[in-house]
Amino acid sequence: MSFSSARKREEKRIEQPVVDFKGRCEGRKQVDKTDEWASELHTLQNQLKDKEARISELKSEMKSVKLRLEKMTQEVPREKMEDFTILSEKYKKLEDEYNALMAEKLKNPQK
Repeated sequence: MSFSSARKREEKRIEQPVVDFKGRCEGRKQVDKTDEWASELHTLQNQLKDKEARISELKSEMKSVKLRLEKMTQEVPREKMEDFTILSEKYKKLEDEYNALMAEKLKNPQK
């Protein structure tokens, strides 16, 4: 084997990029791919941060809505109880007035 033929084979090996099992290029194209992957990784990290921020916003909104709903469910029965109490007092006053009028009527029968 001559020195020149060995050198030609070595030059061919250097010129051809080596592809690993995932299809990524090594050698002269490796820097480009690394930059591409770094850019893609950065994009994905930004998307992840955005999604995590949105998740956090939704969690806080859900908590506030839940608290408002609980407050409303507590207020509605309280309002109903207040209305019931008012109506009960009104009924008691009317009943007392009716009983007083009936007692007066029994004491003074009209002729």
